[in-house]
Amino acid sequence: MDCQLFKVTCLLIFLLPLNLLARPEYAARTRINNCSECHVSPAGGGIRTFFGKTYGAKGYELSPYAQQDLFHLNSKILFSKPEEKEQRGGLAVMAQLAAANIPLTKTDPDSREDKRWVIAYNVGGSSRSGLGPNWETYLFYSRKKRGKSWLPQHFMFGRIRNAFGLMDDNHRSLIRIQTASDWLHLDMGLLMSANPLATLHYDIGLFSGKTPVGGTDHELSEGGADDWAASFNIRWLPFKLPIIIGGSLKAGNKVIDPALKEKPIAYSGYILWVFDSLSSKFMGSMGAEISQATGWNSSANTSLERYINSDFLTAVADKESRGVIYVLKLNFTQYSQFVYRNEFLSLDMETTGDAYRRQGFELNYLLDAHLRIALRNERSTAGNLFEEAPDSRTDGKLTYMLLELAI
Repeated sequence: MDCQLFKVTCLLIFLLPLNLLARPEYAARTRINNCSECHVSPAGGGIRTFFGKTYGAKGYELSPYAQQDLFHLNSKILFSKPEEKEQRGGLAVMAQLAAANIPLTKTDPDSREDKRWVIAYNVGGSSRSGLGPNWETYLFYSRKKRGKSWLPQHFMFGRIRNAFGLMDDNHRSLIRIQTASDWLHLDMGLLMSANPLATLHYDIGLFSGKTPVGGTDHELSEGGADDWAASFNIRWLPFKLPIIIGGSLKAGNKVIDPALKEKPIAYSGYILWVFDSLSSKFMGSMGAEISQATGWNSSANTSLERYINSDFLTAVADKESRGVIYVLKLNFTQYSQFVYRNEFLSLDMETTGDAYRRQGFELNYLLDAHLRIALRNERSTAGNLFEEAPDSRTDGKLTYMLLELAI
């Protein structure tokens, strides 16, 4: 990375603002354990509500076109500079997402019911990014309960993003591609959510078709009607502390690849601590997650297939995998943020020397209420001999800059 560019970027982080995207630490900081306050989806992520847009603007005035819940636009432009010339790099449009949130009932603040149709489409972007044209599309129904209730309150049916692990928009996280739960992966089915207590939230998913390894494009397939999967996610804000504790489980009824012996099952535990209370001028968070899985090491897992050598996947096909991630976030100002990530993924827990490791830092800052820029520098290493090719995507240094526009 050019030394002069690095110095300029470090200076800009203190001079320019950043629209930090919705994160689990927001829930811990505000003690609102309900993602539907800021997003249409109660599981988090995706189209933001007007409240979510306002909160993310960090005091900046929203555009008149953003002061509504009906539509959402998101554009990402990426400049990537890998260490090896054989790896892909350069300037590209990563994604151009257009989404609509259409009420199906008359808007009434006193109504206990809410029905919506949510549709998102990738109208442009790099074909190598992994983003298909078809994105989230689902019917949303919510019914407010009187008093406390453990029954589901929110329902989403269609092509949706499942709730598994600690929410993060980094689509290349090793712990997410381990079990096809990354940002690029969508499932077909039903997701039910509830907040039986103000501090407790859960999600239950039932999915069909080529789940749990579908990706962004879903079509009818031979034997697809007999495939199903289920998931469960829970998160808790304990004892008025700025902490989130959670766990997730997902499993399928059939092997994802005829070469595999085990049906896919994965479970995850995570914790996030917001340490704003230590100093009103020094805000940040620390998060950690560990995930173990069986029956996922295959090229049929479209998330793994994009990054991991297929020959190595064959060699560890029936092994149990483990992923770990640690994330530290420091907010220098209201608008700027430093992020450090340390990731680990072993596709064979018995031979951890073959593991993939990645660590790096990211600088984020907000130009206005709708425009953010991020600079990331990371180092990845792979312990197995299959990844020694010069064009490997999991071994080497990478620097990139991301410009994101969201309305």
